[in-house]
Amino acid sequence: MPLKGHSNRVSCAKFSPNGLNIVSGSWDNTLCLWDTMTGSAIREPLKSHSNGIVAIAFSPDGSKIVSGSFDTTLCIWDGKSGAFIGEPLKGHSGEVIAVAFSPDGLKFVSGSADNSLRLWDVMSGAVIGEPWKGHSDCIRCVAFSPDGLKIVFSSADKTLRLWNAQSGAAIGESLKGHTHWVSCVRFSPDGLSIVSGTDDQTLCLWNANSGTLIGKPLKGHGGQITDVAFSPDGSKIMSSSFDMTLCYS
Repeated sequence: MPLKGHSNRVSCAKFSPNGLNIVSGSWDNTLCLWDTMTGSAIREPLKSHSNGIVAIAFSPDGSKIVSGSFDTTLCIWDGKSGAFIGEPLKGHSGEVIAVAFSPDGLKFVSGSADNSLRLWDVMSGAVIGEPWKGHSDCIRCVAFSPDGLKIVFSSADKTLRLWNAQSGAAIGESLKGHTHWVSCVRFSPDGLSIVSGTDDQTLCLWNANSGTLIGKPLKGHGGQITDVAFSPDGSKIMSSSFDMTLCYS
């Protein structure tokens, strides 16, 4: 059923961990929180950003939502009521394009058009340490490893980087294998592999420990790859594309 509540493009949406709610973010500067059983909005649109919202995530326990915006800030919301918590979080000088919670829900990471990654404390909203810089173009996607020890982020500079989530130190060199910006990245459920998708219409599979490319880039799409996902047991990969198809391997 179509869910109607926004007045501009809906750029992102996520299920709550228990599957009872959906949160959506829009270029109308708002989030909407939805009941999945009825399809109705739980409350009026959530307002705090001054420009379009392009990234959202639920915490693992569903108690918090974080949003990133073209206005360069992040906001934290109550995952059940939708209430805004604290003040907009400032730490980037460019649009916030990607967000992800740590598996324990105590931290979240943000990636920005200012080419940097920042780590935040969920309870206080305080930024942790200095910006992590290793890319020459905007960050497109971020993901924590299942054990929370590593962060991978991908960039419009055609590369990926791995970081130690505790120390903030880069792990190895840039992961190079794509010929266009890397739009999506995910860890496998066991944390041993990483898959990335890009505007060059290919997927790359990487060893998460060594950062080396596993085999050759995977081809099957005729357009930009928009998202990738591992199956729960890690044996399959699915990708979606602007070519109007899904690939499953």
